[in-house]
Amino acid sequence: MDLNLFYELYEDDEEIAKAVDERCLSCPVFKDCLMDATDNKDYGVRAAIYLSNGKPDKMRNAHKTEETWKRIQERLAQ
Repeated sequence: MDLNLFYELYEDDEEIAKAVDERCLSCPVFKDCLMDATDNKDYGVRAAIYLSNGKPDKMRNAHKTEETWKRIQERLAQ
């Protein structure tokens, strides 16, 4: 996937955002990716969560449903 989809283009289109979320949810380094990004106060999509300064960005995650958040939490608990 184009890396810009994980950054600037993420919220340009809800379908793009959902596709990126799905890619993240199937990634083998899901949890490690998020931990690295939060430790380094990074931005962009990590573990299907858009981060700003290492923290979830409410505006850029607004498209997510309860089901998506549940799936993220399940993956993080693994």
